[in-house]
Amino acid sequence: MRRNGVGPAHSEVLSIPLTLADEGVIVADLQFRIIGMDHGAEAILSGCSGYDLKEDAVSLPGELRGMLGTWPPFGNGFLKAHINIGNVEYSCRVFQVQPLSDVIPQAVFALHLIKAVSVSNSLSKVTGNYRLTEREAEVLEGISLGLTSKMLADRMNISPNTVNAFLRMIMIKLGVTTRAGIVGKLLEDDHVENGGGARLMRRGGGNA
Repeated sequence: MRRNGVGPAHSEVLSIPLTLADEGVIVADLQFRIIGMDHGAEAILSGCSGYDLKEDAVSLPGELRGMLGTWPPFGNGFLKAHINIGNVEYSCRVFQVQPLSDVIPQAVFALHLIKAVSVSNSLSKVTGNYRLTEREAEVLEGISLGLTSKMLADRMNISPNTVNAFLRMIMIKLGVTTRAGIVGKLLEDDHVENGGGARLMRRGGGNA
């Protein structure tokens, strides 16, 4: 298919067995009813005890509803939390999404679930491959979580200028020039390691 007369659009579709998926995306309305999900989310939700994905107008399982109950009302930004589904720990980020047309009459939210070990493995591998120091690795972890320089400074009990100095050193070692480039290296490493899609999601905003 040609778009705008420019040329064909090419995309790669990866088929991942449900039992092997370790990340997924769910879209739900403000009444916690599921609007849609990908195959990864379907595999993850299958691990919820007593939960049946075949029910009509299915709502989010209790584990996720309980987590979302800690974040009323929805506001700007996003919620990040860790949650256990079955015997597996996931990092979950929840984003509010405003509709751009009347097709969806109200705001919805998207949940991005990532098996915690996937993020940890990717961070450890990049840290070792590029010989990052312990403090640089701590900054790298903060970036993977979407933290701003100020948030990282508070978390590490250092000044924002020191955080930025660590960031510059990380960029030099990874051969990139932006935060997005750092995240790209993490994604690139994870793709090579697992032959699959991205495991990390970058938070918008926040300067280096």
